[in-house]
Amino acid sequence: DLNLSTNTIGKDIKTLKTVLNDAYDRGYNTSMAFKSKSFVTPTEESDSIYLDRSEILEMTNLDLANKPDLDNARYLFLIGCYTGLRYTDYNNIKKHNFSKVKNGEKNLYYMKFVQDKTNEEVKVPLM
Repeated sequence: DLNLSTNTIGKDIKTLKTVLNDAYDRGYNTSMAFKSKSFVTPTEESDSIYLDRSEILEMTNLDLANKPDLDNARYLFLIGCYTGLRYTDYNNIKKHNFSKVKNGEKNLYYMKFVQDKTNEEVKVPLM
């Protein structure tokens, strides 16, 4: 009913089997039904859709000076490409998330924010 992908369901079943194995080892679970060959972890091939370096560079060099909204969207997308952040995190980045720290003669730049999914504060170094 949740419309989850086969691989998501498989990951959840694998996690459940790990918990059940641990419970069995500790004596909390005496049933071995989860070891049945009919209780399988389903998987399916998935498509990996991505941009290669040349496509990211082409996007970086695209002149969007006359289209400020697209220019901002492009920079946010590139931040996601170069940092590996989740969309929900990089899409909410604001100017106050960027910081500079003096380290001797060098300035170090980073982004600091609370991740949406984990609610953990992270600092992402920028070069």
